[in-house]
Amino acid sequence: MKLVEAIAAGDLLETARAYVALGLSVIPVRADGSKAPKLSGWRAYSDAGASEDDLRDWFSGSASVGLGIVPGPAS
Repeated sequence: MKLVEAIAAGDLLETARAYVALGLSVIPVRADGSKAPKLSGWRAYSDAGASEDDLRDWFSGSASVGLGIVPGPAS
């Protein structure tokens, strides 16, 4: 599924996969509007992307979570 289609369908897992396919690193963020990472070890994903298992754990199901993009190494 392409990025635009995934976003339009509201499918967070497919949206995450589409971003990863474009070479971007994604992480789960809190869905409370704070945009804070939902993981304590999120900086590891600035160097290496998430696995397919990570993506399924984070973005499938009914968990209330947002999707964040890690733009590069943490400073």
